Amino acid sequence: MRKLSISLLLDLISQFAFSQYTESITTSRPGQAFAPLTVGKKVFQLQTGLNFNGTRFDVFDDKDNEVAYSALFRYGIWEKIEFRTQFGLSRITSKPPEVTNNGLSSLSFGTKINLLNGEGKRPKIGLQGDFFIPAVSEDFKTDKVATTVILSHTQGITENLGVSTNFGISWDGNGSDAVGLYVINLRFPLGDFLGGFVEVYGFFNNAFFDVLFDGGFAYSVNDHIVVDLSVGYGKNDGEKQFFVDFGVSWRTRFGG
Repeated sequence: MRKLSISLLLDLISQFAFSQYTESITTSRPGQAFAPLTVGKKVFQLQTGLNFNGTRFDVFDDKDNEVAYSALFRYGIWEKIEFRTQFGLSRITSKPPEVTNNGLSSLSFGTKINLLNGEGKRPKIGLQGDFFIPAVSEDFKTDKVATTVILSHTQGITENLGVSTNFGISWDGNGSDAVGLYVINLRFPLGDFLGGFVEVYGFFNNAFFDVLFDGGFAYSVNDHIVVDLSVGYGKNDGEKQFFVDFGVSWRTRFGG
């Protein structure tokens, strides 16, 4: 019977893998952070998510409810370089008064480079850049190309605990000042095929510093399929945010 080692399980439930191509799939789900390592040469990986989230504004008693679907396609050009593209579909209902925006909400292209691949408790470091083009539905168009650049890191703390971090900068494509982003993620095994994570994340600039929390689980169906579930919450400057997210990831390898 198939049995995952502790290290492979930690890889499974986190977006931070301990090798470029592992016996079992490693993903960028669940959670907000991105992995420092790539999928591996000639590996195609699909990561999908269905997200239900809401925002409540204390001052005006306004409400935003969103249902969103996303699909991330990753392909290993070389062992340490991957190409990635992602699209998102959203339906956002705001009230009062009730207004609905829906359609193709995001379309991005980018790459990830593995800069350092330490073993054991030595760090792994990656650099990722994504470009979000304005060619989406009218409700979600931006003036220019939006850009996000992220430096990612992961390493083991103990046999059963790993830590991962992301630090980056983002431009929204509408001429606003750049916004910083951060993620601090802890992951741990809960069984042979089940693992969990908790993390704190947010955005910041000179005017604000947001703090949000989420956590969840991932289950290995087999070596190439993972399902996950996560929930999140945050309250910043009178704005309450919460979400429930469900995802499925799958991979295949082309050639030897």
